[in-house]
Amino acid sequence: MLHKTNKPKSQGTSPFGTDDLGKKLFQNTATLAIGRNLSALGRLASIALIVRGFGVDIFGEYALIIAVLTIADWVLDFGTSDLFIRELVADPAQRNKLFQLLFATKLIQTPIAMVLMILAMFAMDYELHVIQAGAVAAIGLSAFSLVVVYQAVFRATLTVAKGVAAEPFSVVILVPAIFAVEHYNLGLIGLLSAYTLSRAVYFVGCYLLGRSDDPLSFTEITKEDLLNFIRLATPIGGIGFLVVFNDALELLSLSALSNTTDVAYYSAAQRLIWPVLMALTAVGATFYPVLGTHWRESKHK
Repeated sequence: MLHKTNKPKSQGTSPFGTDDLGKKLFQNTATLAIGRNLSALGRLASIALIVRGFGVDIFGEYALIIAVLTIADWVLDFGTSDLFIRELVADPAQRNKLFQLLFATKLIQTPIAMVLMILAMFAMDYELHVIQAGAVAAIGLSAFSLVVVYQAVFRATLTVAKGVAAEPFSVVILVPAIFAVEHYNLGLIGLLSAYTLSRAVYFVGCYLLGRSDDPLSFTEITKEDLLNFIRLATPIGGIGFLVVFNDALELLSLSALSNTTDVAYYSAAQRLIWPVLMALTAVGATFYPVLGTHWRESKHK
């Protein structure tokens, strides 16, 4: 358990004690499911543009980098978001401290995730231009790390509509960016630069919608607080990492056993089940904060 501050409970507010909790849960689940699926449709359109403008093989390399990036994204989080939500709903008075702890972990995890992603691509013996494009994608982890922070806040406070509102801007910017990459013949590195740009825009949207709620500072945390926060998040992160790695393993294995054309076709087929996955993710993301309010009392029973 985190060390508590001496702030009175009145400084924190909880969205779970209201009479319209059921309505909020329904609205948040529906908003998240619909918003994520609309964004997914936009990304499918961007994939069609990549295949049309650059060919199947380039898309296969692009999909392979995104698969590795997905693993790096989890390293970037590694359970800290779920811990943040669980602790915040249990004690809203600690909101500022918890936010600062979550933000501080990103300063540690971001460079680790970036280095591990690049080293993994070297270890898998990918071609140099693929590794270079992967390095560009790794740079985007710095922006996505802050997306993770604000998305955790939106989930914990049942205001996921803010996160959903921020995501379409990243999709909208991606499409003209792909056209520009094709026009100037920038290839795979250009495509991953466009993807990195879309992540930066995503962060800007989250920041603009969430900056009034939580300041980016470290005035309330100590080194001991930070180490304890990381320690508590590690078991959650380890379990989640196995799940994420397993999901990406099929594509990574295919890249080692076959060619980028097969990777492209397999990756495209995977995206056909996105609507179902988005709906299931929306339910889990919405109900987890509510279930988290009972965690401390349940674990002692």
